[in-house]
Parts: sequence; structure tokens; C-alpha cells
Amino acid sequence: VAYLGFSNGAILGTIWAGQAEGPDGLCLVVAGSRARQVRFGMPSLPDEAVALIEAADPATYAPAVACPVLMLSADRDEQFDRIAAFDLYDAFDHPKELTFFPGTHTEWPHPGPVYRRITGFLEDVLS
Repeated sequence: VAYLGFSNGAILGTIWAGQAEGPDGLCLVVAGSRARQVRFGMPSLPDEAVALIEAADPATYAPAVACPVLMLSADRDEQFDRIAAFDLYDAFDHPKELTFFPGTHTEWPHPGPVYRRITGFLEDVLS
């Protein structure tokens, strides 16, 4: 079984894979973690609010994921910028890969290479 999730589906898939006997591969497209940015970017936020944000953040669950992870992120993603993408990527153990492609969160001028990379990853982990 492999999991492919885009955006919120990638967040939810990470949370699922970190709590269950997870998939053989996890492919996350346009995803990231905002917990660190919230913690350090909003210092006046009450600790209880930060705890709730971290409890729903995929980076909290990523260390428990026990399969290969492929993250594909848009280089101009307005939802999950490079910092958010690297924060999630860094939370995973190996094997893992993060690749940036041209585009925004929802508009990719050249989607073919992205979908070919997804297909290749899924074929590898499912074979």
C-alpha cells in the first residue's frame, strides 16, 4: 500500500502514517509544517494554542513514519513555503527525498515531470 496526498491530503496522510502500521511509501505533494513558524513567529500566542497547533501538525507525526517518503514542493508555494517544506522534510527519518518544482500551490506550468516522478516513486515502493 502506498499513500499519495496533495496539500491537506498530504498533511492527513502524514498524520495517519505516523500513527498506524503505515504504508510502504508516502508521497506528499505541496505539503509542509507550520509549527515552528507559529512558535517563533507569534511569540505572544498562548502555550495552549501552540500545543494545539503542534498536535495537528504533520511534523509531530513524521518521526514515526517507517517507510520511504517523497516530498514534491512548488518553488513559489504560497501555502507551504520552502521553510515549511524543509521543516516537514527534516522531521522524517531516512529514506526520504525532497524536490522542488516550478509553480505555486495550485498552478504548475510543467506538471508532467511532477506526475512522472510520482509514478516512478509509486512503482518503486510497490514493486
